[in-house]
Amino acid sequence: MAMLNYKALSPPNKWICRKPRQTYYFPKIKTIFTGIPKSGSSNWKEFLMRAEGTLNVSLGPSQVNTIDKLYSDKFRLGAHSNAADVYKAVRRGENIFSFAVVRNPWTRLVSGYRDKLSGEVTPGRPAFGGIARRIAYEMNLQDNMTNSGTHPTFNQYLRWLVDNPNKLNDHFTPQHLQLCIPSARYDYVIPLEYSSVLNKDINQK
Repeated sequence: MAMLNYKALSPPNKWICRKPRQTYYFPKIKTIFTGIPKSGSSNWKEFLMRAEGTLNVSLGPSQVNTIDKLYSDKFRLGAHSNAADVYKAVRRGENIFSFAVVRNPWTRLVSGYRDKLSGEVTPGRPAFGGIARRIAYEMNLQDNMTNSGTHPTFNQYLRWLVDNPNKLNDHFTPQHLQLCIPSARYDYVIPLEYSSVLNKDINQK
């Protein structure tokens, strides 16, 4: 926060995010979580929904997409009255615990490519074929390549990210743009690489 020159921090009651789709409020356990794609967010959402008492079925790795589509959507901060519920809870003086998980940007880039744009088969992979074909088509034209591949190369993917900052999917958007800082303050911002150590603190909270 100091490096970003945020001299005055707002209390955690203005949860206005640039990407509200990725921030969730669980009212029973009074927890706010920002789940950045490709930073272990699906596992955390599953854990929080079990703590909330709304998920009692077993989900395998291939069912990761159902976490969003069937279960966690109603907890999104931008959905229904969740944002209003947060404000009311804060005004009542309730303690709301908040945290986010971030990941090394390089490994997140690699993970995003492998899972969403490469030809590799990964567990629970959603339909990103259209995005992959569009990037491959655009970059092949730029590189004077005549073949119409269905997947961009990793080099093409990196150059496309640089050239198209306004077209990015949430899985590729820079992490700082998906956090609620500076409008709100997190109790914890956890590097995924250290989550095995810090998970105990989160569980206790």
